Amino acid sequence: MDSGRLLVLTWLLASLVFMTSYSGILTSMLTVPRVTIPIDSISDLVAQSDLSWRLEAGTMMFNILGDSKKKNYNLALSEMDGTIYTCWATREELVAGEFAAICDYTSQRKVMSWDFRNTGQCHLYITRETIYFSQLSMLFRINSSYLEGANKIVQRLVEGGLLDHWLSQDLRYATQCLRPPTSDPYLLKQSLPFEALLGPAFMVFAGKL
Repeated sequence: MDSGRLLVLTWLLASLVFMTSYSGILTSMLTVPRVTIPIDSISDLVAQSDLSWRLEAGTMMFNILGDSKKKNYNLALSEMDGTIYTCWATREELVAGEFAAICDYTSQRKVMSWDFRNTGQCHLYITRETIYFSQLSMLFRINSSYLEGANKIVQRLVEGGLLDHWLSQDLRYATQCLRPPTSDPYLLKQSLPFEALLGPAFMVFAGKL
């Protein structure tokens, strides 16, 4: 009868839509696994208690966090677990996961480059939240006779691209560790749990009834 044909056609179309949807979900799960970053901002840092953090002693970070109107920044300063000399000096402790450190971006990349060059793995990551950007500069005494000559040399290095070239050479191994976690080939090889296949299996079974 026409009503029976309409019912079967509707069921077939609904099954096609459901199967296409589940196929797309499975494809996305296989190609782009979901990776959760536990600490990706100052808010995440102060909200957890499993990992302590430290600041570089004598840096402007104390003023930035202390003078900020953001409560999380103030907590990052008041609840820190002491200070360190520099991030580079404590790079082995950072790689071992003993604590986190709030450092300038260049120092972070340098520690990453050292870690990947020596181990071939990425044990560190940089949060997406940026507190401040650091600049490479030279410090001279007021009215120093060396200042004018140094400015000319630095200007030539910058305009000639030598400064960026030397910096990229020193930090070239950090590029691998700055890639997003979803690009890690190890994560792409992870198998799906059995529960993830129950939905498509049920739809296939129901469609054959």
